[in-house]
Amino acid sequence: MATTGSGRRGGTLRVKNKNPSEVQITAEQLLREARESQKPDEPRPPCRGIADAEELSEYRLRKRQEFEALVRRRAGAGASYAWARYAAWEESQRDMPRARSVFERALLDAAARRDHALWAGYAEFEARNGRLGRARAVLDRAVAALPSADDLWRKRAQTEEALGCVAGARVVFERWTARMPCAAAWEAYADLEVRHGEVARARAVYKRLVLEHPGADAFLRYAEFESRHGEASAARAVYERAVGTVDLTEDDAAERLLLSFAGFEENCQAHDRARAVYGLGLERLPESSADELHRRFIAFLRRFGHPAEIEDAVTAKRRAQYEAAVAADPLCYDAWFDLIKLEERTGNKDRVRAVYERAVANVPPAAAEEKRHWRRYIYLWLMRALYEELDARDTDKARAAYAACLRLVPHRKFSSELWIMAAQLEIRHKDLPAARRVLGNAIGLAPKDKIFAKYIDMELRLGNVDRCRVLYRKYVEWAPASRRAWMGYVEMEKSLGEDDRARAIYQLAMDQLPAVDVQGAFPRKEEDVLVEQSNVTAKRKRPDLKILEAAYQWKLQKRVHEANPSFFVC
Repeated sequence: MATTGSGRRGGTLRVKNKNPSEVQITAEQLLREARESQKPDEPRPPCRGIADAEELSEYRLRKRQEFEALVRRRAGAGASYAWARYAAWEESQRDMPRARSVFERALLDAAARRDHALWAGYAEFEARNGRLGRARAVLDRAVAALPSADDLWRKRAQTEEALGCVAGARVVFERWTARMPCAAAWEAYADLEVRHGEVARARAVYKRLVLEHPGADAFLRYAEFESRHGEASAARAVYERAVGTVDLTEDDAAERLLLSFAGFEENCQAHDRARAVYGLGLERLPESSADELHRRFIAFLRRFGHPAEIEDAVTAKRRAQYEAAVAADPLCYDAWFDLIKLEERTGNKDRVRAVYERAVANVPPAAAEEKRHWRRYIYLWLMRALYEELDARDTDKARAAYAACLRLVPHRKFSSELWIMAAQLEIRHKDLPAARRVLGNAIGLAPKDKIFAKYIDMELRLGNVDRCRVLYRKYVEWAPASRRAWMGYVEMEKSLGEDDRARAIYQLAMDQLPAVDVQGAFPRKEEDVLVEQSNVTAKRKRPDLKILEAAYQWKLQKRVHEANPSFFVC
């Protein structure tokens, strides 16, 4: 529903001002503004018609003068382009001798003479105009002047092939390959022989190629050639020779070679051979160069393998990733944890122990005195000890792991958890003297509240009260200002009913803590404890009057019943 001018709903919208606008916009104005907003076009040169031969001569003279000025200005690196434009213009005027003269003049310039494109343009000019002999001569001069220019050699061979002179093309290729060019030259030579049905000659070229360039790329081309034109056994022999010759860890094309080899064996339905090729590649290739090989291997196992093999392949890939991480940063203990967990899942004890040995060998530097530098390292030792005890069932090695770790860590910073876990190991194996020795050594080397508490708790559970008292004495001697030590000592004596000892320990605590808020340290003062104990004693001695009165009434009723039994009969 529309809204009216007064703002109320209902009716139609009313226009308040119906007068025409003072500024009217027309279609012509819009087109004009659009035209003006565009950038002005560059003025085109006027088209001039040539009426007679004299005007044509004048035009050519003027253009030649312009080109001569251009090549003089472009002397040096840019001269080749100017000469090529000059020659192309002469060719457009159908003046072939002048165009040829321009090319020859250009080749007199040292900078232009080193330009491959200029030589190629000269040869193409001669070929376009049906002078293949001249084109051949130009290319002969070109390869003599620039023997390392592969594109000129290729064009020279193509010229011979275009003339139908295959033998001449072979001669060109022989001259080219004698200069030890790149592998592309050999491949072009082999392609020439294949195009003309000379498979044996092409095979000989590939054999020479892998001798001159014993790389993965060359062997890959040779093997693919044998796959297309030879037998499977010949191609397999090339692949096997390549694997034995190429340095797979250094060659960038090694992964492509192995992928092609494995794919070839799959096409031949030789699945065991393909699996062996994949395994060889994963073993010898660096992890950074084997991503595609891993992916293809897992896909292969999904088609032809077993679930266990797939799991092994995934584990091998992760192992390689973790190995690369720890190799990059040996002090990255998180990477070591990942690698250790992976090996523990495989269940190979020798491999797990080897990884633990490598991991714990990376001790934090001497400058790393803070806990955060040592905490992750100590976790490695704890995991190793627990693995030996719980998984490997080797108590001696677990005990040795704790001992080795205790020799390495800075005890003044922290080590209470290590001592406690080492003692718990002995307790679990029912060797109490050994546990006492461990905790005693801990108190002697690095006394901590946790160690005292654990030792006292152990002895208290065993009922060795005298040992607990000795430990509490050492505890308060080591930490005379510790509220926890004094309160624990007092609570133990109270729990044993030794009120006199508890009272004496309270008094010692007050003497040892003169500057400490004793009320905060001990919520109940000594006299409160004594009053409480007196009240407890009095309650024990004072009989309960209500109970005595009830007993008296019961006895009285019993005597009356015995004296007159009929009294209670209704």
